[in-house]
Amino acid sequence: EVDAGVALRIKTGTTDSPRQYFTYTDFGELLPTTEAAWTDMQDSALLSCHGKCGTIILKKEPNWRGPVVQDRDNWTPWSGPIRGGTVRLALPKGQWFQVLVNMRSSDPAHVARLESVRIEVLPLLVPRLVGEVAINLEGSEATLTEVPLGEPTDLTYAIRADFEGRSAAGFDAIRIATPSRPEFLSLMRGEPLEEIELNAAAIETDDGGLTIFLPAPVEGSEEIRVGLRTALFRVSEKLLGEVFVTSNSEVRQVIDEGNATDDLTTDQLQVVSVDELPDAISGLVVEPRAFTPNGDGRNDELRISYTLFGVIDAQVEIGIYTLDGRLVRTLDVEPQSAGPSDPVTWNGRDESGELLAPGLYLCQVGTDASRGRFAETAPISLAY
Repeated sequence: EVDAGVALRIKTGTTDSPRQYFTYTDFGELLPTTEAAWTDMQDSALLSCHGKCGTIILKKEPNWRGPVVQDRDNWTPWSGPIRGGTVRLALPKGQWFQVLVNMRSSDPAHVARLESVRIEVLPLLVPRLVGEVAINLEGSEATLTEVPLGEPTDLTYAIRADFEGRSAAGFDAIRIATPSRPEFLSLMRGEPLEEIELNAAAIETDDGGLTIFLPAPVEGSEEIRVGLRTALFRVSEKLLGEVFVTSNSEVRQVIDEGNATDDLTTDQLQVVSVDELPDAISGLVVEPRAFTPNGDGRNDELRISYTLFGVIDAQVEIGIYTLDGRLVRTLDVEPQSAGPSDPVTWNGRDESGELLAPGLYLCQVGTDASRGRFAETAPISLAY
């Protein structure tokens, strides 16, 4: 019963440290080294002009410490914040993982506490499971899946299950994460491939991806191809996938990147944009045009929608202003990732709950991104 909370973020990696350490060559160029070796080196940042100047001298020579950076080659970025409940993260599997815990409290007398962490080691459903994604272009030999930004694009998602002669539980369901709400197009499986008809109950879509329940489980080596349509709203996105058994959906196995079929040539799950990123906020729409919050059941609420580009968990601010710039109402929204927003409604009332006078107002939607501050404004006509 206090205003406090906990948010978790997770990342995985294939090395024992999420950082990369560097020293220098004889020519002053960066040279990778180990953490242990870097720790024993001399710290060039401690060198100065003996108090005679404020400039720090960096000694770029062998056996002197260089920079320490995040290892983006062997480690994933931090996941989105997990604030409660059970959330499954389709992170690439790795030998190592880190958990970042942020605790927030609005009152020094209130506290949020992490009491326990449980780690489960689960058996593989398939000894080898790889996937790749490509744009639907006949005869394409592209090694990178490039798509237009913000436009729905047809993609082929190929999965190769290889049991390598070993016994494993197999799976009967597939989950594919997409950058926006996808549309299911087709399913093919087998050796050779045959199209499989699915009923509506076997397909589930949401803002985060697509789940397919197979009519028969995968218990031996075979290929599966999923056709889907989705849109990209960031510079790049990895369409992470995982498989599971419907009778125990908690046990899931991530699909690794690799050569699932010789018909596709990407060998990866990354999708990238061929366009430059537009402003972080675009396509602001306020409707209906005749906004009349008089309680007659018609056009009583204003619907505000927009699209975000190139952001992750952005805090969006929506304000209603008079023409002279006075803020009369702030609309609260949850942090959002890139893509079309759910409509935000306004009932024509100010912060105190009073109906505003008829006239012209301005709706401004803004957010702070790593690229700077972005905002879009649209006029509102309020009448009775």
